[in-house]
Amino acid sequence: MKKFQPSEARRIQRVLAEIGDDLPAKAAMDKLLSSGCEPVPFLAHFLACIGTPRHIKKSLENNRAEFSLHRNEVKRLAEQMQKLAQRIRVDQATETLKDYLSIDIPLDKLLDDQADGLLSITVPMLKGKSRLFLSEDFPIVVLCRYVQAATGHTYYPEIAALITAANGILGDPGTMDPETISKKMRRFNERLRKAR
Repeated sequence: MKKFQPSEARRIQRVLAEIGDDLPAKAAMDKLLSSGCEPVPFLAHFLACIGTPRHIKKSLENNRAEFSLHRNEVKRLAEQMQKLAQRIRVDQATETLKDYLSIDIPLDKLLDDQADGLLSITVPMLKGKSRLFLSEDFPIVVLCRYVQAATGHTYYPEIAALITAANGILGDPGTMDPETISKKMRRFNERLRKAR
């Protein structure tokens, strides 16, 4: 079970207590829980959506940096493969390795093809997946997908009401509306489709 920092635990208690006092938010929570959402996973996903805590922002930054490192490593590997293919072509031209490299597919061609594959497929895929899964919208996407899986319905108005109420409790005057959630979900699904 996750241990919360004292300040985070107080924040969570405050939000949950005050949502109980907000009749539209309480009605939305009751509707979701009575429609099939289990309380513990629902609350865990919901709490990840509100006020994006510092540790989540820091985790997103760290993960973006890690994906960037992986992308750069793949690019370096592809460049090394291309250089090796070039050296093989030079050695073949001087007959040094000709007898050893006489296979069905020339090694230099194989290395070039693999390097092109890394650069044209793997690098963009890493970039796409990092943008997809390491965005601040991801917790809302996870919450919406959980609600839909648990209930069979999207319930965007109820989710929007809860997020708006919780953010208001935390001092964020912005509102979340069902259309915004719907757009976030469409954008995520489209990016997911492209990233595959």
